[in-house]
Amino acid sequence: MKKFLSLTLCLLMLVPILASCSNPPEYTEIEARFRELVEASGEINMIFFGDGLATYERITDPKSTTTLVREDPVYDENGEPVLDVNGKQKYERHYVYEVPDETYGTVYAYRKGYTGKYTYLCVLSSPDTSKTLFYEDAEKSQYVYVLEGYTEPEYEFFYTSDDPTDYDYVRSDSKYTTVAEIKAAAEKVYSTDYLEAIYETMFVGTLSATTDVSGLSAKYIDYSDDEGNISLMKSNTSEAFITEIRQYDFSTAKIVKPANAEYVTIEIESYLPSKPAERLTVELSMILENGQWVLDAATY
Repeated sequence: MKKFLSLTLCLLMLVPILASCSNPPEYTEIEARFRELVEASGEINMIFFGDGLATYERITDPKSTTTLVREDPVYDENGEPVLDVNGKQKYERHYVYEVPDETYGTVYAYRKGYTGKYTYLCVLSSPDTSKTLFYEDAEKSQYVYVLEGYTEPEYEFFYTSDDPTDYDYVRSDSKYTTVAEIKAAAEKVYSTDYLEAIYETMFVGTLSATTDVSGLSAKYIDYSDDEGNISLMKSNTSEAFITEIRQYDFSTAKIVKPANAEYVTIEIESYLPSKPAERLTVELSMILENGQWVLDAATY
């Protein structure tokens, strides 16, 4: 009988201990961490679901469009053909490439020979006496003028024909320059289970080469060129799911069910910056993972 009473007493003493282990924390205990996670999640959400990381404008080097437009035989002062070292007729070649320009639409960089000095030209549909005329075809209403002192626009980056057409290079001054760096930042905010599905979409995609079922390509890839250089690239066909970072009123936050010592649900009012008066009450969840609280659901 004494043994039974002792066992019963021990069990009764364990009840409050076990109950306390499953009780959720007070909101004040996790408030700072919750605020930190929610505020940090905005950047991650925009990387994954918004426009994403900034990329270089898709521009190719104008000089790569250089075209031979004319070649004229060269004669000496006596009218005799000038021959090259192989005894063949020598020609003076004329080259042009196109420069995109905000004012003229297209400016033409022209030069004689492959190493000559460039003359920049614009084509107008009517005469302009303020400019030096280079060529005129009045019947076609084409007037080609020299652009004195013209300077080509400066570009940070050029794409080549070898670069993937459906991906753009993420800027080298970006905060994140590899897939691994994006993952490291995301894993400081979101749980492993939540990110598992996100990673599949963001970095692997759902396209299959063996089926006719359409899918989505990965939003970000580590691209390796022919020389083995690896660069972060972003899909230029993916569409943004969100356009702004949702804001939260932390003064309205409170823990609701379900909640325990390792998982909490927090009810909180939120709004979009573009519609501050339209408040939406949402439930966000956090989970204790490796001794650290992380978000277990999206905050967008």
